[in-house]
Amino acid sequence: STVGGRAYQEDRLVATRLHGSADKTFFAVFDGHGGGRGSEFLSKNFYKTLLTHPKFGSLPIVALQETWASFDDKCLKLLKEIENKDPKKIMPSDGSTATVCLINGNDIYLANCGDSAAYVVHQDGRTELLTEDHGTANQEEVNRCLAAGGKLMPQFIHQPCLFPFCFLGRPAPTKPRMMPGGLLVTRSFGDFPSKLEYLGGKQG
Repeated sequence: STVGGRAYQEDRLVATRLHGSADKTFFAVFDGHGGGRGSEFLSKNFYKTLLTHPKFGSLPIVALQETWASFDDKCLKLLKEIENKDPKKIMPSDGSTATVCLINGNDIYLANCGDSAAYVVHQDGRTELLTEDHGTANQEEVNRCLAAGGKLMPQFIHQPCLFPFCFLGRPAPTKPRMMPGGLLVTRSFGDFPSKLEYLGGKQG
């Protein structure tokens, strides 16, 4: 819930009961970047679409998978509508990671893209990571993106140094960014300037 270095909050959180039932609940974190419209759209519409899926009652995992697969196109439609209203005709670069959790009785279904992690905390205090990060620290993801035509852009931060030894200070490498788009994540909703050829992106 911390805004961080920006003057506005791009992240959204959802926690709701479905059908008013105590044994059907939905939780989600949508970590927005490049603008908050993508995460706002996901937070307001993802669980509602999931709820109306014809297989939600009988096969919730299928409902979740198919709802998930449909939402990048829904985000594209939203951002194209915004683009069409813009006299400069610029596609918004809004994007969002997503980690969603559907609890149906004793069953838990998780889906994620990007680097928002989900953990289970055991009664004895142990924690267990349930999701896999999709970012430039994940070599399998990096290889996938490089095979699709992407490139890694090195990134450095300048470490603080104490006077009078400032001349010894060196830039320190940090997580590289994936080009095109300059993102730290390798999967997300939105971020179409990274994905669509006509916007300078690379499919995949």
